[in-house]
Amino acid sequence: MIVQIRATIILTVVCILGSLSIMPAIIAARTRIDAAALPGWELYGSAVVQSILLFGPAAFLGLWAARNMKLVGAPLVTQWAGGPKAVLSRTGLLLAAIFGILGGLALVLIDVFVFQPHPVALRGSVTGALLTGSFWQGLAGGVLYGGINEEVLMRLFLVSVLLWAVSRIFGPEKAASRGVVLAIIVIAALVFGIAHLPITATMTDLNTMIVVRALVLNGIVGIIAGVIYIRYGFEAAALSHAAAHIPIQAGAAMLT
Repeated sequence: MIVQIRATIILTVVCILGSLSIMPAIIAARTRIDAAALPGWELYGSAVVQSILLFGPAAFLGLWAARNMKLVGAPLVTQWAGGPKAVLSRTGLLLAAIFGILGGLALVLIDVFVFQPHPVALRGSVTGALLTGSFWQGLAGGVLYGGINEEVLMRLFLVSVLLWAVSRIFGPEKAASRGVVLAIIVIAALVFGIAHLPITATMTDLNTMIVVRALVLNGIVGIIAGVIYIRYGFEAAALSHAAAHIPIQAGAAMLT
């Protein structure tokens, strides 16, 4: 339990950094929309509080569920917290980075050739709100917040807890079946897409096409990260998600 608490603290601190990394872009966007927007220090303070209240419990429960389900969990973070030495697959990390980049590239191409030609496309933008601010601000926010915070919430927490819930309801064998694991990965990916709709709604009116776009584009990264998480653990999933933002941000920069 002590190791889990320490690991939770580590993940919470890293999530605070991830939350702070997207603040410059958010402040820039709100300033352009509303000159009377909240001052920056209040937004930075709220980001810290949100990280403690949201990502802290998510990290704790995710680590707990992953351990109970005998998932890979977060081996490197657990080692830093005083747990057993992590065994990280170099091949797994390489695959995570490669598939993350390919997933990000697929996201850009699908958006450009499928969704952007539609009349309700988001102002010619590839990634919507992620493009606010400079290229480096967007990349830092995508790599840190996307790669760390969103993976803590969606894979370490949601995938692990859903598998634990299935195990409790239907039994361990059912939860371990490939079909159930894949279904939970997809569910988490869809939740990941739905979670992007509120910020999308600040840019355009929501309709069927916009919702489908959010589910498809975010689902690509979510499914890849989910598979990587189950196979190689949180750190590899975070690397995969972070790598996806490289082509996403590069594509965005070329189209704006």
